[in-house]
Amino acid sequence: MTKMKSIVLIIAFLVSSMGIMAQKSWNPGLKLKKGEVYKYQTTYVGTIVQSMGGMDMTMEMEGNSDMEITVASKEKDLYGISMKITLLNMSMKMPPMMDTTMMITDMPISTFTTDKYGKASKLVVQGEEKQNDFGMNMGSIGGNKTFQELPQNAIKTGDKWTSSHIDTTDFMGGSLVNISNIEYVCGEESKINDYKCLSINYISNIENAGSTQMQGMDFYIEGTGVQKGIVYIDIKTGLVIKEEITTENAMIMALSGQQNMTIPITQKFTVNRNLTK
Repeated sequence: MTKMKSIVLIIAFLVSSMGIMAQKSWNPGLKLKKGEVYKYQTTYVGTIVQSMGGMDMTMEMEGNSDMEITVASKEKDLYGISMKITLLNMSMKMPPMMDTTMMITDMPISTFTTDKYGKASKLVVQGEEKQNDFGMNMGSIGGNKTFQELPQNAIKTGDKWTSSHIDTTDFMGGSLVNISNIEYVCGEESKINDYKCLSINYISNIENAGSTQMQGMDFYIEGTGVQKGIVYIDIKTGLVIKEEITTENAMIMALSGQQNMTIPITQKFTVNRNLTK
């Protein structure tokens, strides 16, 4: 009987310990200092296919960019961030019409503010102030975010939360509206480049719509897409240490005026971002 009691106690202890491990939670958030500078490198590769006159034209793109993020100010849990792409390399191939490579080193500085949960509220680009919920980072390749958006409560493995963003960008003199609805899932702890990180998986459903006029013709574009990714954030500071993203998008561009034409376009991009300093 004593032996049986001992076995029962051991089993109870193990079950209790497993329960404690399963309930481990995190309350990550940005913990940055004024004057700190962080450097990221982003690499990307993608394919764009458009159909015209029954023929498919494929453009292959790849490149990389270096970006510096500076904590310009800090007031309680609100941070002023200065962001600049210091180098952008891009190659585009569309045989036999195009095979070009370009390098840009002089990019404008963008600034924005963000709270400790990664929610950005103000964006200033080239001296022009624009209000933006900043669901997508203008300075990043492939739409990846500067900071991970987090809930304001403790999270544990398997927890989910959502967010929605509306982003308006220039479209050949008109505007293109991107609507994204994102679901995040909290993952587990892991060690990435000597940082103790928390992984977060996400999936975003994207809708695109835009219009403009050019040379007497009306252009309309609409489409849908899906973006999937995993981001690793430093538990201590809340910084993104590594991010992997895949985006697939299908759109229709319609032209009307002197001639009418409908052009299907599909895109697929893979983006990887890493903190280098």
